Amino acid sequence: MRSASTKILQVNLNSAAHNTESALQVAIELDIDIILVQEPYIITNLSEIRSISHSLFTQLFPNRPSLDITPYTIAYIARSYRSRVALASESPYDSDFQVLDIIDQDYIIKDPLYKARDIEGIALADWIDHHDLALLNTPGIGTFHCSYIARPTNIDLTLAYRSIANYI
Repeated sequence: MRSASTKILQVNLNSAAHNTESALQVAIELDIDIILVQEPYIITNLSEIRSISHSLFTQLFPNRPSLDITPYTIAYIARSYRSRVALASESPYDSDFQVLDIIDQDYIIKDPLYKARDIEGIALADWIDHHDLALLNTPGIGTFHCSYIARPTNIDLTLAYRSIANYI
Protein backbone atom coordinates (compact mmCIF):
# COMPACT_ATOMS: atom_id res chain seq x y z
CA MET A 1 0.00 0.00 0.00
CA ARG A 2 1.28 3.45 -0.92
CA SER A 3 1.78 6.11 1.70
CA ALA A 4 -0.43 9.17 1.85
CA SER A 5 2.42 11.46 0.81
CA THR A 6 3.23 12.26 -2.80
CA LYS A 7 6.77 11.65 -4.04
CA ILE A 8 7.91 14.11 -6.72
CA LEU A 9 11.15 13.98 -8.68
CA GLN A 10 12.24 17.15 -10.51
CA VAL A 11 14.93 16.65 -13.13
CA ASN A 12 16.54 18.49 -16.05
CA LEU A 13 17.14 15.90 -18.77
CA ASN A 14 19.18 18.15 -21.05
CA SER A 15 17.14 16.88 -24.03
CA ALA A 16 18.90 13.49 -23.93
CA ALA A 17 17.18 10.13 -24.49
CA HIS A 18 19.49 8.19 -22.16
CA ASN A 19 18.84 10.73 -19.37
CA THR A 20 15.10 10.18 -19.81
CA GLU A 21 15.46 6.41 -19.59
CA SER A 22 17.65 6.74 -16.49
CA ALA A 23 15.22 9.13 -14.80
CA LEU A 24 12.30 6.77 -15.45
CA GLN A 25 14.27 3.86 -13.99
CA VAL A 26 15.27 5.86 -10.90
CA ALA A 27 11.64 6.93 -10.45
CA ILE A 28 10.53 3.29 -10.50
CA GLU A 29 13.20 2.27 -8.00
CA LEU A 30 12.30 5.15 -5.65
CA ASP A 31 8.52 4.66 -6.08
CA ILE A 32 8.09 8.22 -7.42
CA ASP A 33 4.53 9.41 -8.14
CA ILE A 34 5.22 12.45 -10.33
CA ILE A 35 8.30 13.32 -12.39
CA LEU A 36 8.58 16.99 -13.35
CA VAL A 37 10.91 17.32 -16.32
CA GLN A 38 12.73 20.34 -17.71
CA GLU A 39 14.34 20.07 -21.15
CA PRO A 40 12.76 16.70 -22.02
CA TYR A 41 13.93 14.55 -24.89
CA ILE A 42 11.37 15.19 -27.62
CA ILE A 43 10.58 12.96 -30.58
CA THR A 44 8.92 14.96 -33.34
CA ASN A 45 7.18 13.89 -36.48
CA LEU A 46 4.53 15.54 -38.60
CA SER A 47 1.55 14.25 -36.63
CA GLU A 48 2.57 14.57 -32.97
CA ILE A 49 5.17 15.54 -30.42
CA ARG A 50 6.04 12.93 -27.82
CA SER A 51 8.82 11.80 -25.53
CA ILE A 52 10.14 8.46 -24.37
CA SER A 53 7.29 6.56 -22.77
CA HIS A 54 7.14 3.87 -20.12
CA SER A 55 4.27 1.51 -19.37
CA LEU A 56 4.22 2.56 -15.70
CA PHE A 57 3.81 6.29 -16.47
CA THR A 58 1.58 8.59 -18.47
CA GLN A 59 2.91 11.81 -19.98
CA LEU A 60 1.35 15.21 -19.46
CA PHE A 61 2.43 17.95 -21.87
CA PRO A 62 1.93 21.72 -21.37
CA ASN A 63 -0.45 23.83 -23.40
CA ARG A 64 1.43 25.13 -26.42
CA PRO A 65 0.59 28.35 -28.23
CA SER A 66 1.54 26.64 -31.49
CA LEU A 67 2.07 23.03 -32.54
CA ASP A 68 5.42 24.13 -34.00
CA ILE A 69 6.78 24.96 -30.54
CA THR A 70 8.58 22.15 -28.72
CA PRO A 71 7.61 21.81 -25.05
CA TYR A 72 10.25 22.69 -22.47
CA THR A 73 8.45 20.82 -19.69
CA ILE A 74 6.70 17.45 -19.31
CA ALA A 75 5.19 15.71 -16.31
CA TYR A 76 5.25 11.92 -16.00
CA ILE A 77 2.52 10.56 -13.74
CA ALA A 78 2.81 7.05 -12.25
CA ARG A 79 -0.15 4.94 -13.33
CA SER A 80 -0.27 3.55 -9.78
CA TYR A 81 -0.70 7.06 -8.31
CA ARG A 82 -4.21 7.21 -6.86
CA SER A 83 -4.71 10.96 -7.06
CA ARG A 84 -5.92 12.47 -10.30
CA VAL A 85 -3.39 14.73 -12.02
CA ALA A 86 -4.41 16.98 -14.89
CA LEU A 87 -3.23 20.10 -16.61
CA ALA A 88 -5.01 22.92 -14.76
CA SER A 89 -7.60 24.88 -16.69
CA GLU A 90 -5.65 28.05 -15.83
CA SER A 91 -2.36 26.62 -17.11
CA PRO A 92 -1.05 29.20 -19.60
CA TYR A 93 -0.47 28.50 -23.28
CA ASP A 94 3.27 28.40 -22.74
CA SER A 95 5.53 25.49 -23.67
CA ASP A 96 7.91 26.45 -20.83
CA PHE A 97 5.36 26.27 -18.04
CA GLN A 98 2.79 23.83 -16.61
CA VAL A 99 0.25 24.25 -13.84
CA LEU A 100 -1.01 20.90 -12.58
CA ASP A 101 -4.11 20.06 -10.56
CA ILE A 102 -3.56 17.15 -8.16
CA ILE A 103 -6.87 15.94 -6.78
CA ASP A 104 -6.93 13.31 -4.06
CA GLN A 105 -9.76 10.89 -4.92
CA ASP A 106 -10.25 9.89 -1.26
CA TYR A 107 -10.74 13.54 -0.32
CA ILE A 108 -13.38 14.01 -3.01
CA ILE A 109 -15.38 11.05 -1.76
CA LYS A 110 -15.23 12.24 1.88
CA ASP A 111 -15.81 15.93 1.18
CA PRO A 112 -19.38 16.87 2.23
CA LEU A 113 -19.47 19.55 -0.48
CA TYR A 114 -18.84 16.97 -3.21
CA LYS A 115 -22.00 15.83 -4.92
CA ALA A 116 -21.91 13.12 -7.56
CA ARG A 117 -23.09 14.55 -10.87
CA ASP A 118 -23.28 11.33 -12.83
CA ILE A 119 -26.78 9.92 -12.31
CA GLU A 120 -26.12 7.19 -14.90
CA GLY A 121 -22.98 6.12 -13.04
CA ILE A 122 -24.90 5.83 -9.78
CA ALA A 123 -27.64 3.86 -11.55
CA LEU A 124 -25.01 1.51 -13.04
CA ALA A 125 -23.41 0.93 -9.62
CA ASP A 126 -26.85 0.17 -8.14
CA TRP A 127 -27.61 -2.24 -11.01
CA ILE A 128 -24.28 -4.05 -10.46
CA ASP A 129 -25.05 -4.43 -6.74
CA HIS A 130 -28.66 -5.49 -7.38
CA HIS A 131 -27.54 -8.31 -9.70
CA ASP A 132 -24.74 -9.38 -7.32
CA LEU A 133 -22.03 -8.73 -9.91
CA ALA A 134 -18.32 -8.11 -9.37
CA LEU A 135 -16.24 -5.70 -11.41
CA LEU A 136 -13.16 -7.54 -12.69
CA ASN A 137 -11.28 -4.50 -14.01
CA THR A 138 -8.12 -3.60 -12.09
CA PRO A 139 -8.55 -0.23 -10.34
CA GLY A 140 -6.30 2.41 -11.85
CA ILE A 141 -5.69 0.48 -15.08
CA GLY A 142 -7.50 2.03 -18.03
CA THR A 143 -9.16 0.10 -20.82
CA PHE A 144 -9.07 2.93 -23.36
CA HIS A 145 -5.83 4.62 -24.38
CA CYS A 146 -5.52 7.53 -26.77
CA SER A 147 -2.51 9.74 -27.48
CA TYR A 148 -4.34 13.00 -26.76
CA ILE A 149 -5.74 11.89 -23.37
CA ALA A 150 -3.42 12.43 -20.41
CA ARG A 151 -4.55 9.32 -18.52
CA PRO A 152 -6.19 6.15 -19.79
CA THR A 153 -9.88 5.87 -19.00
CA ASN A 154 -12.31 3.01 -18.56
CA ILE A 155 -14.78 2.46 -21.37
CA ASP A 156 -15.02 -1.33 -21.17
CA LEU A 157 -16.16 -2.90 -17.91
CA THR A 158 -15.78 -6.62 -17.24
CA LEU A 159 -18.46 -8.00 -14.91
CA ALA A 160 -19.10 -11.48 -13.51
CA TYR A 161 -21.36 -12.98 -10.87
CA ARG A 162 -19.65 -12.64 -7.48
CA SER A 163 -19.94 -16.40 -6.92
CA ILE A 164 -17.61 -17.15 -9.85
CA ALA A 165 -15.50 -13.97 -9.98
CA ASN A 166 -12.57 -15.52 -8.08
CA TYR A 167 -12.34 -18.32 -10.66
CA ILE A 168 -11.91 -16.01 -13.64
